[in-house]
Amino acid sequence: MKMVLVSVLLLSTAVIAQKTFELKNASKYFDIKIDVAKCDDEFCSGKAAFSFYKKGGSTPYQVINLPDTLVQLGNNGKPLVNVNLLYDEQSVVNVGDFNFDGMEDVALCDGANASYGGPSYRVYLSSRKAGQFIFNRPLTSLGKHLAMFTVDP
Repeated sequence: MKMVLVSVLLLSTAVIAQKTFELKNASKYFDIKIDVAKCDDEFCSGKAAFSFYKKGGSTPYQVINLPDTLVQLGNNGKPLVNVNLLYDEQSVVNVGDFNFDGMEDVALCDGANASYGGPSYRVYLSSRKAGQFIFNRPLTSLGKHLAMFTVDP
């Protein structure tokens, strides 16, 4: 009797697909929906749309489109928010009063363009007059080096 040994190699492949996340806990005043081009089990990246809604609202008052982003997912499969651990965990969205005017501003991850391939951020300041977030080049330049900066109020 001849014995034939057959070995089967199973390749593990991560499913990469478009994903939408709803962030209800990033801010006291607004909710955020993120549509990102591709995701696997740990990260999402590619083109992204960040939609901002008044808390509990159903129509966005502003949508910011970025050509790239980097979304690090936590153990629960949800994006990290308001986390700035240098060389470790970084959020896709950081909310804070970055210019000390008493209004919440946002920093959005625009990919891995910082020093050493770390996440980089575009900073948008809240404008009461415009009723939306306005891109801020000087603060964005701070978010292009060693990931998101922290603010000491």
